[in-house]
Amino acid sequence: RNRLYNPVTTWLIFLGQTISPDHSCRSAIAQSRAAGLLSTKASVHTGGYCQARDRLSESPLHHLACGLGEALMEAEAPQERWHGRRVIVVDGSSVSLPDTPANQDAYPQSSRQTPGCGFPTMYLCGLMSLTSGAILDLEPGTGNGNELSLWRRLWHHLRPGDVVLGDGKYSSYADVAVLQNKGVDTVARMGKRKTDFREGKIICQGDHIVEWERPRKIPPWVGDQPLPERLRVREIHFRVDIPGFRSESITLVTTLLDSEKYPQEDIAGLFFERWQVELRLRDIKTVLGMDLLRTKTPQRARKALWMYLTAYNLL
Repeated sequence: RNRLYNPVTTWLIFLGQTISPDHSCRSAIAQSRAAGLLSTKASVHTGGYCQARDRLSESPLHHLACGLGEALMEAEAPQERWHGRRVIVVDGSSVSLPDTPANQDAYPQSSRQTPGCGFPTMYLCGLMSLTSGAILDLEPGTGNGNELSLWRRLWHHLRPGDVVLGDGKYSSYADVAVLQNKGVDTVARMGKRKTDFREGKIICQGDHIVEWERPRKIPPWVGDQPLPERLRVREIHFRVDIPGFRSESITLVTTLLDSEKYPQEDIAGLFFERWQVELRLRDIKTVLGMDLLRTKTPQRARKALWMYLTAYNLL
């Protein structure tokens, strides 16, 4: 059918609606008519546009959003990257949804909240290119604490030679070992594991190489993937002293074992760049308004999520 709201026109109106401070459908139609995207003879009522937006498939919207991020990353100059390597920063976040039965079923509120006193929450795990700031993908899911399961669904974006940068959640034996088998290195803050810098191969003060032993209980998600009995990693410890603030001790673990190519100072500096992903996710949520997805069904919420990701990468 030769529709007034064909897929391309609908996508463009949807994009304008996402970027606009007024996220209403009525405002989106008015802006499209004023910009010449729609004929001035088109109805000012929003029913046709809302139906056309529902007809858009979720998969192409997701593909376009991720494709823009990949294109930005491919355009990065090698000399702009950290030691010429792609650094992928990973972090979790969350957004709220309107309190409808459908949203509560798909993305239930926190179990700590009394029923009727909270909102449905969509938890996210995102990947960002450190060099360009492009968001490569967002994986939505349910339940606080399931961030790592969402993270592992994003591994198809990683390539051999990449460096993953994360906080203490991403430093488990299984995660580090499986990624190393895929040719991906890790730089992450140490989790609950204790370390003694008097042991192992000492490189300098607060920097040594040790062998981790494989845990007795293998996580179920590993499946048939091989886990080595021992894993050689490098542990780095340093203190952060900022005038007026309490000193903080930070311990990192990494599979970058070459101390000449990757000095202690370079890895410490790289870890401080991890804060960039916090700022970028904040930009999307507060500046573009993604902190609350104003849709009444999970399908519409995910479509809106991909449009916010598209808008961010375009900007």
